[in-house]
Amino acid sequence: MVSERVGEESSIRRMARLIESVDPGGSRIVREADRWATWMVVASLSVAALTLIATGDVVRAVSVTVVFCPCAFVMATPTAIMAAVGNLSRHGVLVKDGGAVERLAKTDVMVLSVSDISPKRADDFINMVIAVYNNNWLKDKNQIMASTSVFIDERLKLIEQELGNVDSDIS
Repeated sequence: MVSERVGEESSIRRMARLIESVDPGGSRIVREADRWATWMVVASLSVAALTLIATGDVVRAVSVTVVFCPCAFVMATPTAIMAAVGNLSRHGVLVKDGGAVERLAKTDVMVLSVSDISPKRADDFINMVIAVYNNNWLKDKNQIMASTSVFIDERLKLIEQELGNVDSDIS
């Protein structure tokens, strides 16, 4: 075995640096969450001040601030993006931008470049995408069939009731 590159220059290290450089703040949803959080902080502090004025109890005012704080809201969005990036990387997909995850959810067509990966890995990835698509398609079809079945059952019951009313009116 011959080592061609030092650890810092290896392909694995370059991929690790790429994953570490993903900025979830590039996503539209993260920017939107940050904008909402600004207003939530103002509202939180205002309600806490009103609570302090109304009750004179500092503990209640602090409790309002703690409960109303947008920390979880602000932290959950980038955390979800980074979790998606990590999950994609486990399946062999490297994401350069947090916004790409958001755009991926709306994707209808995917173009793959197989210049750097082996054909076997490309086949595995394509098969994984097809399997996920097929599972989602089947879930949608099953849900549509269940909804249609419920709709038909409801209509049959209404018709049955109407016919029962007609029978009682005739006799």
